Amino acid sequence: MSGESKHEFYEQLKITPPRCLAKLSVKVADLPVHFDNSPKSTWRLACGQCGEQAGFLLGHSFQKLDPTYVGRLIFVSPLAFKCSKCHTSAELLDTDLHGYHNELSLLEGDEPCGTKYRGDGEREEYLCSSCQNISFRLIVSFVYWPDAIEEILELFDELCSQAPLKEFFSLFLCYASCTTCDALSEPTDFGKL
Repeated sequence: MSGESKHEFYEQLKITPPRCLAKLSVKVADLPVHFDNSPKSTWRLACGQCGEQAGFLLGHSFQKLDPTYVGRLIFVSPLAFKCSKCHTSAELLDTDLHGYHNELSLLEGDEPCGTKYRGDGEREEYLCSSCQNISFRLIVSFVYWPDAIEEILELFDELCSQAPLKEFFSLFLCYASCTTCDALSEPTDFGKL
C-alpha cells in the first residue's frame, strides 16, 4: 500500500468508530493527554438515547479480581456507560468480543480469545479518586499498531467483507473527567487487545 493510501486509511479510522460504540452517541475528540504517534480514533461519548455527556462508567474492579494488586483503581471489562440523566445503559467494551486478537480469532474460525482478567456479575460504578463522585464525561480512544495494520492491509481484500479494519484496534484508552471536581483519571489499562 502506498504512503498516500495508508494516510487515507488512517484518516478514515479517525472518523469511523468501532462497532462497540454503536449504542452510544459519539463525536470525534482529541485525547486529553498525549499518548504516542500510533494511528488512533478518539471519541467523546454521550448517551445514545438523550445525548447527555455525563454518565457513570460501569465495570469490574481489577483489585477484586486480583487481591494482590496494589495501585490506582482500574476497571476491567465488560464496560458500560450509564447516562446520568435518563439512566440508559449501553455497552462500551467487552474484551472477550472486541479488539485485534479477537477479530483475528473470529476470522480464523476460532472462539474469541479474550483477556486474562474479565469481570462477571453485577458491575460497579467507577469513583473519582479526588472527590468520590461517580459521574464523569468520558473520552475513549482506539489505538492501532502500525505493524499490525500493515499485516492486515496486506489481506485487506479478503478481510474487508468479513471484518472492517476499524475493529482491529490493539489498545483501548479511557479518560474520565469528573463532573464535580474536573479531576482527570484513566480508569482502564487495556493493552494488546
